[in-house]
Amino acid sequence: MQVVQALEENLLGQGKINTVQVGIAALVTDASSYVRVTVGANGMVVLTQAFTSSEEAVEIALYEGAATGGTPNVVVNRNQNYPPENSIGFLVGATYTPGTPILKTVFRAGTTGNNASLVINAENSKLYLKANTAYVIGIKNLAGQAADIGMSLTFRETVNGI
Repeated sequence: MQVVQALEENLLGQGKINTVQVGIAALVTDASSYVRVTVGANGMVVLTQAFTSSEEAVEIALYEGAATGGTPNVVVNRNQNYPPENSIGFLVGATYTPGTPILKTVFRAGTTGNNASLVINAENSKLYLKANTAYVIGIKNLAGQAADIGMSLTFRETVNGI
């Protein structure tokens, strides 16, 4: 655990910890939006995940598989002294026919009309994605009305298998 922590602190100092933020405006009830994630030769470690919604219920799912289309999303380096350096791409608004998800969760506000949020930020909750693999993040509005949904991921490439 200390080796990984030291590695990540070093990578942050080198400008190799990145953040991507996605905003989806007015996603209608029971509709889904898809984000293509293309992982390069080094693999990917998702360090933190944060999701917000202007309404009470959202489903997040991760699929392995190729999607088409989408608009490239900006990746921001956590150390602004360096440009983003990674082989991981994000395209928002992709076309995808969902199959069986690898992971799926629903987050709720608890009462109708309230905002919902989910933050995953723990050492034992990192998500390791395979090298040279296409993934799709599905975001589905389960609320009774349109919702503005946000997603923020902090990530790095895999280094020496960790």
